[in-house]
Amino acid sequence: MGEEFEKTTKELLQGVKGPTAKAITIMAINVDNKLDEILAAIKANKAATDQQIEALKTETDAKFSKLKVVMFFSEHAYWLWIIVIAIVIVLGFNSEKVLSITKFLK
Repeated sequence: MGEEFEKTTKELLQGVKGPTAKAITIMAINVDNKLDEILAAIKANKAATDQQIEALKTETDAKFSKLKVVMFFSEHAYWLWIIVIAIVIVLGFNSEKVLSITKFLK
């Protein structure tokens, strides 16, 4: 790509004199000379940014995985009520069996 910016700038500024035209021409020459360095810096910055985004995504997914049960019951409240009613019914019929089941589970 070398010298393309310089050539294009000289074509555009043909016949224009003054400090602004010189500054633009010098900037085009500098961009041509350092284009590989600029592209390498952009590539390194993109890689670092992609790594940071992936780390944040992983961290966010880990935090939300702990909330899956809460999110499920907030979206499907009827299941929560069915479970609560089932527990109340089981406890109401035979409390001795429930105690033996809880001892077994421990």
